[in-house]
This record gives sequence, C-alpha cells and structure tokens, in this order.
Amino acid sequence: MKILWVKPGKLLPLDTGGKLRTYNILRHLAATHDLTYLSYYGGQRDEAYERDVLTHLPGTVSVYTAAPEATGSARYFDYLRHFSNPAPYSISKFAAPQVRKLLREWIPQHKFDVAVCDFLASTLNFPDKLVTPTALFQHNVETILWKRKANFEAKWLDRIVSKVEYAKMRRFEPEQTRRFHHVIAVSETDRETMSPMVGREHISVVPTGVDLRKYQYDPAARPSGPLVVFTGSMDWAPNIDGVEFFCKEIWPQVLAKVPAARLRSLPRTPGCAGASRAKAPRPRAPPPEPARPGRHPAPRPPPGLGPREPTGGRPGSGAASGIAAVRSRRGRSGRRGSARTGCWRCRR
Repeated sequence: MKILWVKPGKLLPLDTGGKLRTYNILRHLAATHDLTYLSYYGGQRDEAYERDVLTHLPGTVSVYTAAPEATGSARYFDYLRHFSNPAPYSISKFAAPQVRKLLREWIPQHKFDVAVCDFLASTLNFPDKLVTPTALFQHNVETILWKRKANFEAKWLDRIVSKVEYAKMRRFEPEQTRRFHHVIAVSETDRETMSPMVGREHISVVPTGVDLRKYQYDPAARPSGPLVVFTGSMDWAPNIDGVEFFCKEIWPQVLAKVPAARLRSLPRTPGCAGASRAKAPRPRAPPPEPARPGRHPAPRPPPGLGPREPTGGRPGSGAASGIAAVRSRRGRSGRRGSARTGCWRCRR
C-alpha cells in the first residue's frame, strides 16, 4: 500500500509524546508499506535533521518552509498577524504554501492509496476536496485543551488569547473532523469526547504502548531505597499542575510516613517558563534526582510512576518495567487543573 503521512514540525529528536507516537507508527508502517513521510518545518534551516530523518525513514520528503520561529514577546505580534484568520492561531501558523502546493499536486493524481494528516495543525494544507481516502490523526482533543486554558489561565493577557482561541477551535475542530474520511484517536476517552463532532463509527482508537525492545524489565534490579518516579514532560501544563499538586499536598504526607523516600524526575528538559516551579518541599532529603539518560533497562522502583512509554504519554507506562504504576485522569487531554504557564505560546 502507498501511504502519505504529513506532519508539522521536525520529527527528531524524539523528545515529545507526539513525536514518539508518530515515529514508532511510521517505523512499523515503513517495514511493510511504501511510505512517503512529508516533514515540514520552519525556523532555521536544519540540513542535519534532513539527513538524519532519512536514515530513520528513507521515504521522507523534507520541506523547509522558512516560517519565522517567533519567541517571547514576538509571539504576541505573530498572533496579531494571524488574528483575522478564522482558524485558530495554533493551526494557521502551521499553514505552509509549499506544503499546500505539493498536496494539491499529489492528492488529485491518486499517487497514494491513503493519506494521514498528523495533528489538527496540518489540516489547512490539505485540499478541500480529498479524492484520496485521508485520515486525521488526533493526538489530543484540541477544543478541550483550549476550554481549559480559557477557564484557568492565570495571566490576563494569555487568558484573553485563550478565550479567543477556544471560540475559534470550537468551530474549527468539528468542521475538520467531519471533513476527513476517518479520525484516529489515541484513547477511548478521546473517542467519546469527539463523538459529538463526528459519528463514533468514523473514529478508531490506536492505543499507545511500550517498545519492549528498548525498555526491558530486569527483575533483579532494585533501587537503594523507597523511590517514586515521575516521567511526564514538564513543558505540558497539566503535568506541571499535577506535579505541583503532588509536591505540595501529597509528598509531605509520604515523607511523614516514609522519611527515606526519594522523588526522581525523569522528564525531558523543561521548555516552558514555570516548569521549574514544580519542586517538592524536601526539608529532610535532597531535591528530586535528575534522570540519568541512556540507562536501559530501567531500575524497578516501588509503587510510583512507570517509565515513559515510547509512543506517548497515555496509559500503559508501567508495563515495560513491571512496576506498579499510579495514573490519574487529572490533566488528560488538558482536563481539570489550572493553566499557569502561558503554554499557548509553546510549539507543538
């Protein structure tokens, strides 16, 4: 089967759940199908990335869009530049004329048996008439994320922006889910949430999992003492909120019962202001220990949080290491909690 897969942003390095999820699916598809992966990105030209991604996925077509990578206060001006666009800023900023041109040439020519639009952010690049069966891969339900930000964002300016984005997303996301032939969700919860947007029969769930060749359980490995591990990405507002709550409300109670307990944080480097605030109060013990990258198999801690699954941040983390895993629905797809980090400005 000839498959076209379109995703915004660079796939490498594999440092987010979305990248990991996409990479592992692509790797398995490429083993048995004729896969063309269209990877488009802006910012600075990265020829090293274009070479590296070909070593992982030989069917990759890299498109450098030269779109500016606004940071800091420049993002507000970039937001104003896109303000009149009926599509949300988080979508319109990923629209690329070069990608639209390619897709408007390829898709009508029936060059592929099926196409995949990876992330809602890619949708504006696809032609209005999809003559090739095309699936929309929804890693999140964006309307829920923006509703949460609109309700709980602490900074007044970011809260205004979030309310505008939420209003746009409420219209945009249902329209796009109905435009594509099929929708792929990553959990039954997301499927149920999207059911009012598009018929439930048009949504399939591809659950995330663990690459057992990379993460192997060693039953002989034991920590030196009571250890709790957190594996979430600390540039994601729900994770930051969850860790802050855990450190302020739960961890002191753990230390009262188990003074020797340690908290180890294994997320990737925080990329968002505010992430560093999530630190446990440790009057009787050292601060949370940093991860030691490249250690496989992972040590086996006592009941805590499992190692990060290589295909995303969804349920199933503890399976690879054989540990007892604690999971909360707080923050899944951005539900509940408070958005205190201004993460509407973060890159996907």
